[in-house]
Amino acid sequence: MSDQPQPEQVENSKPKGGAMRILLIVLGVLLLGIVMCGLATGGLTYTIIRATQPAADASRAFLEALADENYDSAFTMMSSGLQSEFGNASGLEERFIGRQIVRDEIGAFLNRSITNDEATMSAFVTFENGASQQIALNLRYDNSQEAWLITGFRFE
Repeated sequence: MSDQPQPEQVENSKPKGGAMRILLIVLGVLLLGIVMCGLATGGLTYTIIRATQPAADASRAFLEALADENYDSAFTMMSSGLQSEFGNASGLEERFIGRQIVRDEIGAFLNRSITNDEATMSAFVTFENGASQQIALNLRYDNSQEAWLITGFRFE
């Protein structure tokens, strides 16, 4: 054995946990991005629902009046152009002979679209015979009545 000093072992000069710290930062940034996207999507959905809610309320009131066989009330919720197509509430009633909507089976409005003073809503309704069908409603905001009026509807 020699009297020469043995070289000392030098420990790694990189701090331990450096890779872990970088990984945690990257994961934190990714998580923050996901949360921000979720908040933006939720905010957009809330804004769309809030903007279309008055038209959806008018659509639901129309469908509920039809379900209650209150054709006079449903007729007053229609635009003058649509009213002229049916003539009167009895004409509207004739359209729904054999298609009695079940009030508790009016679905949520799946499609909502609004542009300026025109809107389109669609929902599934169930009839007394158990059949289910989607109905699309077109609406227009009438400034003189300060209300959304049904300008058309069709079963799809």
